[in-house]
Amino acid sequence: MVEENRKRELFLADDSQIIRIKVGRALRDAGYTVNEFTNGDDIIAKIRELGKDKDVVVITDNQMPNSDGTKRQNNGIEVLNAASLKAEELKHTNPEVIIKTIMISASLPSEQSKEVVAAGTKADAHFDKTDKDYIPDLVNKVGKLLQYTPTPLQQTSTGRVV
Repeated sequence: MVEENRKRELFLADDSQIIRIKVGRALRDAGYTVNEFTNGDDIIAKIRELGKDKDVVVITDNQMPNSDGTKRQNNGIEVLNAASLKAEELKHTNPEVIIKTIMISASLPSEQSKEVVAAGTKADAHFDKTDKDYIPDLVNKVGKLLQYTPTPLQQTSTGRVV
C-alpha cells in the first residue's frame, strides 16, 4: 500500500477547455491536486521534470496541438511514451514511485490503438469522452491507480457531477 503522506498529483492534458473544466473540477472535488495543460509539449516537459517524491497519474487526450498550435495526430502517444520512460527512470531510485497513464479521447480508432501498442506504450486505462458517464468512472480509476480512496462523486438528476 502507498504511504498516506506521499504527494499525489494529476496531470490533465486536453486542448478542450470544457473537458479540462469538467474533469479538473471532478478530480479536485475528489481531493486531488490537478495540473492542467493545453498541449502535448507542455505536459511532456513537466513529466520530464518529475522527481521521486510524488505519485502521478497522467491523463491525456489523444489528439492535441503542439505548443506552437499545430495539431499533431498522435500527440497523446508521445505523452504516454514520456510518462513510461520517466517511470522506468524513477524506479531505479525509488521502486515505490507510481506514474500511471490514462488516455481520454472522443474516439480512438482501432488503427490508433494498434499504434499505441506498437509504440511500446499502453495506457493504464482509456475513457471515451462521448460517454456521458465517463467522469465518475475516471475519478474512481485514478483512485485505484494511486491506491487511494477518493471522495465519492454524486450525479444530479441533470447528469451534472457534484
